[in-house]
Amino acid sequence: GAPRLSPNPDYLRSAEGRDRLREIYGVALGDPVYQPERRFDAKERTFAGYIQAKYEVELGGPLVLDGVIGVRPTLTDRQIEGAGVVSGVVTPVRAKTSDIDILPNPSTRIQSGGGRQARATYSKTIPRPDFGSLNPGLSYIVATNPNVQNSGSAGNPDLRPQKSESFDATLEYYWKSGFVAVAGYYRDITDRVISAPSLEFIDGIGYNITRPRNVGEAKLKGVEVSGQTFFDFLPGALSGFGVSGNFTYADSEVGGDDRLAGLPLQGVSKYNFNAGLFYDKFGLSGRLVYTYRSSYYDGDTTGLNLVRPVTDAELAAGITPTNLNYVRPGGRLDFGIGYELNDNLRVDVGGTNILGNKYRSYFSPTGFNRDIRWDDTIYTAGIRARF
Repeated sequence: GAPRLSPNPDYLRSAEGRDRLREIYGVALGDPVYQPERRFDAKERTFAGYIQAKYEVELGGPLVLDGVIGVRPTLTDRQIEGAGVVSGVVTPVRAKTSDIDILPNPSTRIQSGGGRQARATYSKTIPRPDFGSLNPGLSYIVATNPNVQNSGSAGNPDLRPQKSESFDATLEYYWKSGFVAVAGYYRDITDRVISAPSLEFIDGIGYNITRPRNVGEAKLKGVEVSGQTFFDFLPGALSGFGVSGNFTYADSEVGGDDRLAGLPLQGVSKYNFNAGLFYDKFGLSGRLVYTYRSSYYDGDTTGLNLVRPVTDAELAAGITPTNLNYVRPGGRLDFGIGYELNDNLRVDVGGTNILGNKYRSYFSPTGFNRDIRWDDTIYTAGIRARF
């Protein structure tokens, strides 16, 4: 091919190299002045302990009751310091929070013999927001097109951790080469963190500022059916075949007086399933799995630089209607095949999304298409050796 010249990365990272790049692009030499709005400091201290006890009771015959009782008390202190620029003025922002949480986690199981058992669990969990979401910095732009909504983005140093109470119950049956299980679950969620815009006024101009925020409350409940088995009753090589499957129904709803009240949770599909065919015999193993999920919304697009979805009356009243980005149903087909040539050498090939599933989204409630993305189809091949 034609000769080419590449710069030395070490030179580009040096002070001399950075100044050479600044000279090429016509900007001032030297490091830029300190900008307090582009820095934030987050400090978090967590103190926790855990207590757990096991139990087992024989109820007579094949019936056995056992389980675990545990609890985790936590104390979290957090301090966030940063700044945002409003009307050209650097405005310091500081937030300090302290949380005490008691997180129980009891579970119980009844075994009735013959591979049959039932389980029930209760737990309380607290996923904390990532530090990037806590950044108090604010940025915004005025749209040059009068028909396009002004927009901006910011973090939220006052984000509270999401709390979830979970109840699960299952009926399970196991045999030599497989299992089948039916499960019911219920989640009571408070302070779920989502990114969503709201109308804010700066110097009398309205901007849809997208911030992470807490949804007051939400419910998630559903049923899951799963199973797997080998066809070991078939003769010879056919006995290495097996199937697996899983179906989940998820009913979710945002509650309270939140702007999303009555809608499902962001990112949750009502129907999900996967079905697989697999093989494992004579050193040959393989799987073919199809995974599907129904429609869901993955974001609130009200705050994007879009044509204004408002009437003159709504605009005058400072109302910004909710506009969600829904994703159409879709599925992926993946496969993997491996063969052990001997005890020390194995060959594998695989592929993901081999049917070329596409991400297709649209605006709701208008139904207008937003974008189509061709998800990657990836094929792999490898050799594993042990020495």
